[in-house]
Amino acid sequence: MSAAALQIPKTTTTTSMMMKNLPESSVAAAAGWRIALNIGRERFTSMPSNWASSGARLPLVFPCNFTTQQNEVIPIKGEVRYVDSRGEVVKPITKGNWTLDPPNQNNAQRKLTFTLTFPETMNRNNVILDAGTTVHCEGLLYTVQDIKDLNAQFYKARDKTDDAARRVSDISKRRDAPKKWDFEQQKWVKRYKEDSLFANLGKRVKLFGANMEEKRKSKKRPKATMLSVDSGPFPGLEGEVFIAKGGIVRGSNNAVMGTWSAEPITDRPASYFRPT
Repeated sequence: MSAAALQIPKTTTTTSMMMKNLPESSVAAAAGWRIALNIGRERFTSMPSNWASSGARLPLVFPCNFTTQQNEVIPIKGEVRYVDSRGEVVKPITKGNWTLDPPNQNNAQRKLTFTLTFPETMNRNNVILDAGTTVHCEGLLYTVQDIKDLNAQFYKARDKTDDAARRVSDISKRRDAPKKWDFEQQKWVKRYKEDSLFANLGKRVKLFGANMEEKRKSKKRPKATMLSVDSGPFPGLEGEVFIAKGGIVRGSNNAVMGTWSAEPITDRPASYFRPT
């Protein structure tokens, strides 16, 4: 077989296809994410009582680019697909805008908000999006460095808890230690001198405070199962980011009408392993 016959044809990667329709100035400042909307009735929503009363859902999955050009969210294909009783339905989707609130002293996560518009009516088992509906998606975003910092703060707090627990444990160990023989007094005496009642109480108070601080630090850390499976780039941020699952989807009247999640579009093989 000739060498020419062994040549492998060049393929277009997912990332290059994603960037093909973007302006040249935007390619370096764009991040592709696959958005998954789960539209349907949510608890305590202010949507009309007959809206999505069947309990059905309208799942919409589509790739988007988050760009720095006017902070636009641009659907890559410009369409969404879903299946109803008539078969597959294809509807258009138009671009929106995104904002990202910076973290503060109390929270390490960043609040991500973006909009998208559906020009045509969509109806799946009484889950209806009227023509021209603009959805507002709200969620949380963590950089990889954010998570590392949160983990470091938690481990530091846990070390303090372990140290305080050891000091409290030493109270009973010293009190219950085997007695030793005192040759001068010619009798068995306690091996260790006991601390005062107030000193021991102070150790227990420090342990209680350390436990509370450890719990506070732990609550700030997102669980791995509540984040996107993979991390990816996001405009304006160094390194890669995770987007939290269970974001809120609101309609034009600010009523909750579903949830959303996202996964980055990359050329890396996906791994769905989650350590327990």
